[in-house]
Amino acid sequence: MPSTRRTTLGPVSTNRRVTMCPSAIDSATKKPKSRTRKSMAPRVNSGESHLNPKSPGIKPRNTPSKPRITPSKHKSGGRKSLAPPHMATKADPRPISDRSYRESCIDALVNFLTSHEYDHPISHKSLRCPSGKDFNQIVTFLFRMIDPAFNDGHMKFEDEVSQWFKSLGYPFTVSKTALVAAGSPATWPTLLAALTWLIEKLSCNEMDLVDEDFSMDRDGNDGGEDALNSVEDLIVKGDRDFFNYVAESYEAFLSADDARYDALEEEWVLQLEKDSLIIEKEIEGITDKNAAIVEEIDSLGHRVEDLPGLEKKREDIASELEKFHELVQRLNEHKAKLNEQVRERKAELD
Repeated sequence: MPSTRRTTLGPVSTNRRVTMCPSAIDSATKKPKSRTRKSMAPRVNSGESHLNPKSPGIKPRNTPSKPRITPSKHKSGGRKSLAPPHMATKADPRPISDRSYRESCIDALVNFLTSHEYDHPISHKSLRCPSGKDFNQIVTFLFRMIDPAFNDGHMKFEDEVSQWFKSLGYPFTVSKTALVAAGSPATWPTLLAALTWLIEKLSCNEMDLVDEDFSMDRDGNDGGEDALNSVEDLIVKGDRDFFNYVAESYEAFLSADDARYDALEEEWVLQLEKDSLIIEKEIEGITDKNAAIVEEIDSLGHRVEDLPGLEKKREDIASELEKFHELVQRLNEHKAKLNEQVRERKAELD
Protein backbone atom coordinates (compact mmCIF):
# COMPACT_ATOMS: atom_id res chain seq x y z
CA MET A 1 0.00 0.00 0.00
CA PRO A 2 2.74 2.57 0.77
CA SER A 3 4.38 1.86 -2.58
CA THR A 4 1.05 2.31 -4.27
CA ARG A 5 0.60 5.73 -2.68
CA ARG A 6 4.06 6.85 -3.74
CA THR A 7 3.27 5.87 -7.26
CA THR A 8 0.08 7.87 -7.36
CA LEU A 9 1.80 10.92 -5.86
CA GLY A 10 4.69 10.92 -8.39
CA PRO A 11 4.87 13.07 -11.54
CA VAL A 12 2.42 12.10 -14.21
CA SER A 13 4.12 10.54 -17.24
CA THR A 14 2.51 10.59 -20.60
CA ASN A 15 3.89 7.18 -21.43
CA ARG A 16 2.70 5.85 -18.10
CA ARG A 17 -0.80 7.14 -18.71
CA VAL A 18 -0.81 5.52 -22.11
CA THR A 19 0.38 2.21 -20.74
CA MET A 20 -2.27 2.36 -18.06
CA CYS A 21 -4.96 2.64 -20.69
CA PRO A 22 -6.28 -0.91 -21.26
CA SER A 23 -6.91 -0.39 -24.95
CA ALA A 24 -3.36 0.80 -25.68
CA ILE A 25 -1.27 -1.81 -23.80
CA ASP A 26 -0.53 -3.87 -26.88
CA SER A 27 0.41 -0.91 -29.07
CA ALA A 28 2.67 0.54 -26.38
CA THR A 29 4.55 -2.73 -25.93
CA LYS A 30 4.76 -3.85 -29.56
CA LYS A 31 5.68 -0.54 -31.33
CA PRO A 32 7.70 1.63 -28.95
CA LYS A 33 10.02 3.04 -31.64
CA SER A 34 7.21 4.16 -33.88
CA ARG A 35 5.50 5.87 -30.97
CA THR A 36 8.73 7.56 -29.93
CA ARG A 37 9.28 9.03 -33.40
CA LYS A 38 5.70 10.27 -33.63
CA SER A 39 5.85 11.95 -30.24
CA MET A 40 9.22 13.69 -30.70
CA ALA A 41 9.45 14.76 -34.32
CA PRO A 42 6.38 16.94 -34.75
CA ARG A 43 6.49 18.32 -31.20
CA VAL A 44 9.97 19.78 -31.18
CA ASN A 45 8.77 23.37 -31.01
CA SER A 46 5.91 22.71 -28.63
CA GLY A 47 8.17 20.49 -26.54
CA GLU A 48 10.67 23.32 -26.25
CA SER A 49 8.10 25.65 -24.83
CA HIS A 50 6.92 23.06 -22.31
CA LEU A 51 10.37 21.85 -21.35
CA ASN A 52 12.00 25.25 -20.93
CA PRO A 53 12.45 25.68 -17.18
CA LYS A 54 11.61 28.96 -15.54
CA SER A 55 14.85 28.90 -13.63
CA PRO A 56 17.64 30.75 -15.53
CA GLY A 57 20.25 28.37 -14.24
CA ILE A 58 18.91 25.30 -16.05
CA LYS A 59 19.30 24.94 -19.81
CA PRO A 60 17.31 22.42 -21.84
CA ARG A 61 19.07 19.85 -23.98
CA ASN A 62 17.55 21.01 -27.22
CA THR A 63 18.86 24.59 -26.85
CA PRO A 64 21.56 24.08 -29.57
CA SER A 65 18.77 23.39 -32.06
CA LYS A 66 17.66 27.04 -31.99
CA PRO A 67 20.33 28.34 -34.40
CA ARG A 68 19.13 25.75 -36.90
CA ILE A 69 15.65 27.23 -36.84
CA THR A 70 16.82 30.84 -37.25
CA PRO A 71 18.29 30.51 -40.79
CA SER A 72 14.95 29.25 -42.08
CA LYS A 73 13.38 32.52 -40.94
CA HIS A 74 16.04 34.53 -42.73
CA LYS A 75 15.48 32.52 -45.87
CA SER A 76 11.82 33.33 -45.73
CA GLY A 77 12.66 37.04 -45.60
CA GLY A 78 15.11 36.56 -48.47
CA ARG A 79 12.40 35.07 -50.65
CA LYS A 80 10.30 38.19 -50.12
CA SER A 81 13.16 40.39 -51.36
CA LEU A 82 13.41 38.33 -54.57
CA ALA A 83 9.96 39.44 -55.75
CA PRO A 84 9.76 40.66 -59.39
CA PRO A 85 10.65 44.35 -59.83
CA HIS A 86 7.21 45.24 -61.16
CA MET A 87 5.63 44.12 -57.92
CA ALA A 88 7.28 46.98 -56.00
CA THR A 89 6.25 50.62 -56.33
CA LYS A 90 8.76 52.56 -58.43
CA ALA A 91 10.19 55.54 -56.57
CA ASP A 92 10.27 58.91 -58.32
CA PRO A 93 13.91 60.12 -58.38
CA ARG A 94 12.89 63.72 -58.98
CA PRO A 95 12.99 66.07 -55.96
CA ILE A 96 9.26 66.71 -56.10
CA SER A 97 9.15 67.80 -52.46
CA ASP A 98 11.82 70.46 -53.01
CA ARG A 99 10.37 73.95 -53.21
CA SER A 100 12.83 75.23 -55.80
CA TYR A 101 12.07 72.26 -58.04
CA ARG A 102 8.34 72.92 -57.75
CA GLU A 103 8.89 76.58 -58.64
CA SER A 104 10.84 75.58 -61.74
CA CYS A 105 8.01 73.23 -62.73
CA ILE A 106 5.48 76.01 -62.22
CA ASP A 107 7.57 78.37 -64.38
CA ALA A 108 7.74 75.79 -67.16
CA LEU A 109 4.00 75.11 -66.95
CA VAL A 110 3.06 78.81 -67.01
CA ASN A 111 5.37 79.50 -69.96
CA PHE A 112 3.98 76.55 -71.90
CA LEU A 113 0.35 77.45 -71.27
CA THR A 114 0.77 81.13 -72.10
CA SER A 115 2.76 80.39 -75.26
CA HIS A 116 0.02 78.03 -76.44
CA GLU A 117 -2.86 80.49 -75.85
CA TYR A 118 -4.36 78.89 -72.76
CA ASP A 119 -7.82 80.42 -72.49
CA HIS A 120 -8.16 80.52 -68.69
CA PRO A 121 -6.53 82.78 -66.07
CA ILE A 122 -3.18 81.41 -64.94
CA SER A 123 -0.47 82.66 -62.57
CA HIS A 124 2.40 81.38 -60.46
CA LYS A 125 0.41 82.05 -57.31
CA SER A 126 -2.61 80.03 -58.42
CA LEU A 127 -0.42 77.07 -59.40
CA ARG A 128 1.20 76.85 -55.99
CA CYS A 129 -2.10 75.52 -54.62
CA PRO A 130 -4.58 75.12 -57.50
CA SER A 131 -8.22 74.26 -57.11
CA GLY A 132 -9.73 71.12 -58.54
CA LYS A 133 -11.37 73.20 -61.28
CA ASP A 134 -8.03 74.76 -62.27
CA PHE A 135 -6.38 71.35 -62.44
CA ASN A 136 -9.24 69.95 -64.50
CA GLN A 137 -9.00 72.82 -67.00
CA ILE A 138 -5.21 72.56 -67.33
CA VAL A 139 -5.21 68.79 -67.82
CA THR A 140 -8.08 69.00 -70.30
CA PHE A 141 -6.26 71.69 -72.29
CA LEU A 142 -3.03 69.68 -72.44
CA PHE A 143 -4.58 66.34 -73.37
CA ARG A 144 -6.81 67.95 -75.99
CA MET A 145 -3.63 68.96 -77.78
CA ILE A 146 -3.31 65.21 -78.40
CA ASP A 147 -6.96 64.17 -78.58
CA PRO A 148 -9.66 66.86 -78.99
CA ALA A 149 -12.23 64.38 -77.63
CA PHE A 150 -10.56 64.18 -74.22
CA ASN A 151 -12.90 64.70 -71.23
CA ASP A 152 -16.02 64.68 -73.37
CA GLY A 153 -18.00 62.90 -70.65
CA HIS A 154 -17.75 59.31 -71.89
CA MET A 155 -15.46 58.39 -68.96
CA LYS A 156 -14.93 59.52 -65.43
CA PHE A 157 -12.30 62.26 -65.37
CA GLU A 158 -9.98 60.50 -62.90
CA ASP A 159 -10.13 57.23 -64.85
CA GLU A 160 -9.43 58.93 -68.16
CA VAL A 161 -6.48 60.96 -66.84
CA SER A 162 -4.87 57.92 -65.23
CA GLN A 163 -5.39 55.91 -68.41
CA TRP A 164 -3.90 58.63 -70.62
CA PHE A 165 -0.74 58.98 -68.52
CA LYS A 166 -0.27 55.23 -68.62
CA SER A 167 -0.82 55.03 -72.38
CA LEU A 168 1.67 57.84 -73.01
CA GLY A 169 4.34 55.92 -71.11
CA TYR A 170 4.54 57.95 -67.90
CA PRO A 171 6.88 55.84 -65.74
CA PHE A 172 4.99 56.40 -62.49
CA THR A 173 1.47 55.67 -61.36
CA VAL A 174 -0.98 58.57 -61.29
CA SER A 175 -3.28 57.73 -58.42
CA LYS A 176 -6.99 58.29 -58.92
CA THR A 177 -7.19 59.24 -55.26
CA ALA A 178 -4.64 61.99 -55.86
CA LEU A 179 -6.63 63.24 -58.85
CA VAL A 180 -9.72 63.63 -56.68
CA ALA A 181 -7.78 65.92 -54.28
CA ALA A 182 -5.47 67.46 -56.88
CA GLY A 183 -4.72 70.73 -55.11
CA SER A 184 -3.89 69.37 -51.67
CA PRO A 185 -0.31 69.79 -50.40
CA ALA A 186 0.11 66.02 -50.20
CA THR A 187 -0.84 65.28 -53.82
CA TRP A 188 -0.09 68.44 -55.81
CA PRO A 189 3.74 68.04 -55.98
CA THR A 190 3.35 64.59 -57.55
CA LEU A 191 0.74 65.80 -60.05
CA LEU A 192 2.81 68.91 -60.84
CA ALA A 193 5.75 66.67 -61.73
CA ALA A 194 3.45 64.61 -63.96
CA LEU A 195 2.23 67.75 -65.76
CA THR A 196 5.84 68.87 -66.24
CA TRP A 197 6.62 65.53 -67.87
CA LEU A 198 3.55 65.93 -70.08
CA ILE A 199 4.48 69.40 -71.38
CA GLU A 200 8.01 68.18 -72.10
CA LYS A 201 6.56 65.34 -74.13
CA LEU A 202 4.24 67.72 -75.96
CA SER A 203 7.21 69.98 -76.75
CA CYS A 204 9.09 67.03 -78.23
CA ASN A 205 6.05 66.14 -80.31
CA GLU A 206 5.85 69.70 -81.60
CA MET A 207 9.48 69.48 -82.66
CA ASP A 208 8.70 66.28 -84.55
CA LEU A 209 5.76 67.96 -86.30
CA VAL A 210 7.89 70.77 -87.72
CA ASP A 211 7.80 70.72 -91.51
CA GLU A 212 10.52 68.40 -92.81
CA ASP A 213 10.93 70.29 -96.08
CA PHE A 214 12.86 73.42 -95.20
CA SER A 215 13.78 75.57 -98.17
CA MET A 216 17.53 75.84 -97.65
CA ASP A 217 18.35 77.38 -101.05
CA ARG A 218 19.38 80.97 -100.32
CA ASP A 219 21.03 81.87 -103.63
CA GLY A 220 21.10 85.59 -104.33
CA ASN A 221 20.53 86.46 -100.68
CA ASP A 222 21.87 89.91 -99.88
CA GLY A 223 22.39 89.17 -96.21
CA GLY A 224 19.46 91.27 -95.04
CA GLU A 225 16.36 90.35 -93.06
CA ASP A 226 15.90 87.17 -95.10
CA ALA A 227 19.32 86.02 -93.91
CA LEU A 228 18.24 86.38 -90.28
CA ASN A 229 15.10 84.37 -90.94
CA SER A 230 17.08 81.62 -92.65
CA VAL A 231 19.46 81.37 -89.69
CA GLU A 232 16.51 81.07 -87.29
CA ASP A 233 15.03 78.35 -89.49
CA LEU A 234 18.38 76.60 -89.57
CA ILE A 235 18.57 76.61 -85.77
CA VAL A 236 15.12 75.04 -85.48
CA LYS A 237 15.94 72.48 -88.15
CA GLY A 238 19.29 71.68 -86.52
CA ASP A 239 17.64 71.02 -83.15
CA ARG A 240 15.07 68.76 -84.75
CA ASP A 241 17.64 66.86 -86.83
CA PHE A 242 19.88 66.35 -83.81
CA PHE A 243 16.97 65.02 -81.76
CA ASN A 244 16.09 62.55 -84.52
CA TYR A 245 19.73 61.52 -84.92
CA VAL A 246 20.15 60.82 -81.21
CA ALA A 247 16.92 58.81 -81.04
CA GLU A 248 17.65 56.70 -84.12
CA SER A 249 21.34 56.15 -83.36
CA TYR A 250 20.57 55.14 -79.78
CA GLU A 251 18.03 52.64 -81.05
CA ALA A 252 20.64 51.24 -83.45
CA PHE A 253 23.16 51.08 -80.61
CA LEU A 254 20.79 49.14 -78.38
CA SER A 255 20.01 46.69 -81.18
CA ALA A 256 23.75 46.29 -81.97
CA ASP A 257 23.14 47.40 -85.57
CA ASP A 258 26.60 48.81 -86.28
CA ALA A 259 25.91 49.33 -89.99
CA ARG A 260 22.83 51.42 -89.25
CA TYR A 261 24.70 53.33 -86.53
CA ASP A 262 27.60 54.18 -88.88
CA ALA A 263 25.20 55.18 -91.67
CA LEU A 264 23.33 57.53 -89.32
CA GLU A 265 26.57 59.09 -88.13
CA GLU A 266 27.77 59.62 -91.71
CA GLU A 267 24.42 61.13 -92.67
CA TRP A 268 24.56 63.43 -89.65
CA VAL A 269 28.09 64.59 -90.54
CA LEU A 270 27.04 65.32 -94.12
CA GLN A 271 24.05 67.31 -92.87
CA LEU A 272 26.30 69.32 -90.56
CA GLU A 273 28.64 70.09 -93.46
CA LYS A 274 25.70 71.22 -95.58
CA ASP A 275 24.41 73.44 -92.79
CA SER A 276 27.91 74.83 -92.30
CA LEU A 277 28.04 75.89 -95.96
CA ILE A 278 24.72 77.69 -95.55
CA ILE A 279 25.97 79.45 -92.45
CA GLU A 280 29.20 80.44 -94.21
CA LYS A 281 27.18 81.93 -97.05
CA GLU A 282 25.06 83.91 -94.60
CA ILE A 283 28.21 85.09 -92.85
CA GLU A 284 29.66 86.27 -96.16
CA GLY A 285 26.51 88.24 -96.96
CA ILE A 286 26.43 89.85 -93.53
CA THR A 287 30.18 90.57 -93.74
CA ASP A 288 29.74 92.37 -97.07
CA LYS A 289 26.93 94.46 -95.65
CA ASN A 290 29.00 95.26 -92.57
CA ALA A 291 31.88 96.34 -94.82
CA ALA A 292 29.58 98.74 -96.66
CA ILE A 293 28.38 100.17 -93.35
CA VAL A 294 31.95 100.58 -92.13
CA GLU A 295 32.88 102.41 -95.34
CA GLU A 296 29.96 104.78 -94.90
CA ILE A 297 30.96 105.41 -91.30
CA ASP A 298 34.52 106.19 -92.42
CA SER A 299 33.28 108.69 -94.99
CA LEU A 300 31.18 110.36 -92.33
CA GLY A 301 34.24 110.44 -90.11
CA HIS A 302 36.19 112.32 -92.74
CA ARG A 303 33.38 114.83 -92.98
CA VAL A 304 33.60 115.33 -89.26
CA GLU A 305 37.17 116.56 -89.73
CA ASP A 306 35.84 119.44 -91.88
CA LEU A 307 33.29 120.38 -89.25
CA PRO A 308 35.24 123.28 -87.64
CA GLY A 309 35.74 124.99 -91.04
CA LEU A 310 32.10 124.48 -91.92
CA GLU A 311 31.02 125.94 -88.58
CA LYS A 312 33.24 129.02 -89.22
CA LYS A 313 31.75 129.41 -92.65
CA ARG A 314 28.25 129.16 -91.20
CA GLU A 315 29.08 131.92 -88.70
CA ASP A 316 30.43 134.16 -91.47
CA ILE A 317 27.35 133.62 -93.57
CA ALA A 318 25.13 134.38 -90.58
CA SER A 319 27.06 137.60 -89.95
CA GLU A 320 26.78 138.67 -93.58
CA LEU A 321 23.09 137.84 -93.53
CA GLU A 322 22.62 140.13 -90.56
CA LYS A 323 24.44 142.92 -92.41
CA PHE A 324 22.21 142.40 -95.41
CA HIS A 325 19.16 142.69 -93.17
CA GLU A 326 20.46 146.02 -91.82
CA LEU A 327 21.19 147.24 -95.34
CA VAL A 328 17.71 146.28 -96.51
CA GLN A 329 16.23 148.15 -93.57
CA ARG A 330 18.22 151.33 -94.39
CA LEU A 331 17.25 151.08 -98.04
CA ASN A 332 13.61 150.74 -97.08
CA GLU A 333 13.89 153.83 -94.89
CA HIS A 334 15.62 155.73 -97.73
CA LYS A 335 12.92 154.60 -100.13
CA ALA A 336 10.23 155.86 -97.78
CA LYS A 337 11.94 159.27 -97.62
CA LEU A 338 12.17 159.45 -101.40
CA ASN A 339 8.50 158.63 -101.73
CA GLU A 340 7.69 161.39 -99.29
CA GLN A 341 9.77 163.89 -101.28
CA VAL A 342 8.00 162.84 -104.48
CA ARG A 343 4.61 163.49 -102.92
CA GLU A 344 5.75 166.93 -101.72
CA ARG A 345 7.00 167.93 -105.17
CA LYS A 346 3.78 166.81 -106.79
CA ALA A 347 1.85 168.88 -104.30
CA GLU A 348 3.93 171.98 -105.14
CA LEU A 349 3.39 171.52 -108.86
CA ASP A 350 -0.32 171.26 -108.39
